[in-house]
Amino acid sequence: MTDLATLQATLIHLHAMDEERKRLDARIAKLKTDMRLAEVSALVIMQELGLDALSHAGLLAKRKNVVHFKPVSGDGWDRIYARILRTQEWELIQKRLSSTAVRERFKAGDVIDGIEQVEVPELDVTLVGGDR
Repeated sequence: MTDLATLQATLIHLHAMDEERKRLDARIAKLKTDMRLAEVSALVIMQELGLDALSHAGLLAKRKNVVHFKPVSGDGWDRIYARILRTQEWELIQKRLSSTAVRERFKAGDVIDGIEQVEVPELDVTLVGGDR
């Protein structure tokens, strides 16, 4: 049988791990924000310089536009729901738009009321060559 002291030590250790996880989660959230700000800054500078790619210090950065689909502002979701009710195209939604179903319809020339096609710049940075 395990004694009370072992249980207490385990609970203290569990609490300490939970506190450390919370600190790490906060740090990760800040890093994600900082990374996104740096990415946006790099994208703006690359656009201003007319660059689609840059190799520097063993890194290769490529600017590209990635297509995302999102409801238009305002009544977009209402219009999407109305279409789904009218056409029974339930595969268009989950908890978010089904990118595959929407993309297929746009490729087929079927513009979906309430959804707009938006290109969003993303930055892909890859280490090339040796470790840095």
